[in-house]
Amino acid sequence: MTGEKASRSILQCPKCGFKVTERLPPARGPKQCGCVACGETLKAQTCCVFCEFGSEPCRANRSQ
Repeated sequence: MTGEKASRSILQCPKCGFKVTERLPPARGPKQCGCVACGETLKAQTCCVFCEFGSEPCRANRSQ
């Protein structure tokens, strides 16, 4: 899924590589979340965890 049709994003932990599919929020996503596999806290330095660690950016950054 890409572009405007994507409603989910696959987040991947940079530490252990664990992947989880999450529904994209209606606007900007959270700045941090925890990996359920290893406990690492994923902290976005840019917009949100979807833009930094996800297969699809958040809806707020779709047009950029």
